[in-house]
Amino acid sequence: MRGLFDVEKVAQFYGATEIITLRSGNFLFREGDEIADALYIVKTGTVRIISGSIVYETVGAGGIVGEMALVDVGMPRSASVIAGTSAELIRIDVPKFLDEFALPPEPVLVTPAGMRPPGSCDAKSAAPKCCLADSEGN
Repeated sequence: MRGLFDVEKVAQFYGATEIITLRSGNFLFREGDEIADALYIVKTGTVRIISGSIVYETVGAGGIVGEMALVDVGMPRSASVIAGTSAELIRIDVPKFLDEFALPPEPVLVTPAGMRPPGSCDAKSAAPKCCLADSEGN
């Protein structure tokens, strides 16, 4: 897999980051073993994403593993990651990542059944009738 991240820029952005060093055959994490609280960017070497005996992907420098921690917050790991060669990975704490990059939720307008959202009424209509829908939804 082609790298997605400029490792040096990530290190500069996060400042002092935790670097994880693995020897070939060492696990970064195992499926179901821990609560997923970090994702990792491969700095050097290669790692394999596996489940049981199935290898899903081999990831090299600049690639990312453990990103499901962003989706399955607080859940155990959904796959294992094992070093295919000696490797160094940059650990990115999920809460810190989300604080930096997550967009705030957009407000959602909920209108009662039979009502129109504000601003969708005909300007000529009287205010009280304006937001009431007729039997045909008009």
